[in-house]
Amino acid sequence: MGNALDVLVDGESVTEALLLERTPEGEQLIYSGRGSLRALHEVLLSIVRDFGYAEYCIVCFPDKKYAAIRLSPEKHLILAMDKEVPAERYIAMILEFFERLRSMPGEGMTSPASP
Repeated sequence: MGNALDVLVDGESVTEALLLERTPEGEQLIYSGRGSLRALHEVLLSIVRDFGYAEYCIVCFPDKKYAAIRLSPEKHLILAMDKEVPAERYIAMILEFFERLRSMPGEGMTSPASP
């Protein structure tokens, strides 16, 4: 999964990515992109903790936009995006991509966040 996320972090539309898994012991960082900051992890960890049943959450700041996407009940993908990127359309494309991977015959993914 790491290589797929490296491709997703193109440096233009998506500048950072984190993949978090919730376990009984707490949250575990599965993937951290090249430019991912510890501060990003801490700030968005609070979003994941209070995510509820939402499929995704978009947080906008003056210079950056963050999207937290539920991939499964335990796994969340967090992206730092250029503020000009239409986040909801981008998220829809990402979710569609993971759905296609899940439906692949043979060695398709059983979970979109499988390592």
